[in-house]
Amino acid sequence: MKINTKVELGIVALTDIAIHSEDGQTVRSSDIAQRQNISHKYLEQILLVLRQGKFVKSHKGIHGGYHTAV
Repeated sequence: MKINTKVELGIVALTDIAIHSEDGQTVRSSDIAQRQNISHKYLEQILLVLRQGKFVKSHKGIHGGYHTAV
């Protein structure tokens, strides 16, 4: 089975969020992009799809970011 890059990076981003969102804390997309060496703009597109699919939730503001939806 062949998995395209967007799906692969979505799994990587979701895993990163799960690992780094301890105790309900949010993870900033810029931190994910830096840790995983992914373009921030491209990551934002992927996170939008993950949010629409209800895999992650986002929070705005100074302490905003993403955390898993489960």
